[in-house]
Parts: sequence; C-alpha cells; structure tokens
Amino acid sequence: MREYLLVPRGRPSDWDALTPEDWAQLNESFSAWTASLRAQDHYVRGSSLPETLKLVRRMTPRTFTATRETRSEDENALTGFFLIRAETYEQAVEIASSCPSLMHDRIEVYEL
Repeated sequence: MREYLLVPRGRPSDWDALTPEDWAQLNESFSAWTASLRAQDHYVRGSSLPETLKLVRRMTPRTFTATRETRSEDENALTGFFLIRAETYEQAVEIASSCPSLMHDRIEVYEL
C-alpha cells in the first residue's frame, strides 16, 4: 500500500459554534472513523493543530523573522492532518470522503 496525506483545510473559527454536545459527538465520530481505518490497516497517524502558530518569513537571504499568529480567520487554514495507507489514489479519496472533518472543512489528498 502507498501512503497518502489527508489535509483538512477550513476556517477554525467555524468550529467555535459547536456546543459541548456537538464536540462530544464529533469526537465519537473521529474515534469510530480512526478505529475503522486501523482495523483495515489504513490509519498511520493524525492530529489536529493548535489555534496559534509561529510563522517564519525570510527577510533577506541571511535573515528571517518569526511572528506568533492565529489562524482562526484564514479560510484556507490547515486544521490538522491524517497519514493513511491505501492501494490507490481513488481509495485514498474514498477514505477522505468518509472523514468527519468534511462537516466543517474540505480535505486535500496527496500521494506521498
């Protein structure tokens, strides 16, 4: 099997409207989804990402700056990642289409 990177992207602030009950249900959905992928030997690893980040920018060929930023209003923010195994790109897309992140994000699929 080949490895694929699933990259959920969206606006993190869209998740702010979720109630504690919504979060509990979403966590259960992710747990069931990853358990199903593990049982089929598709799941390698995954993680959500924190709201704040350090953004490094090159200023000149020899200098750079690092700033602390939030990504909550970026409509294209990387919200997490999943590394999976699949036989084909089409199977990886099928797996991505079952991800609970699709309720609030879109998912990019990359063959590694």
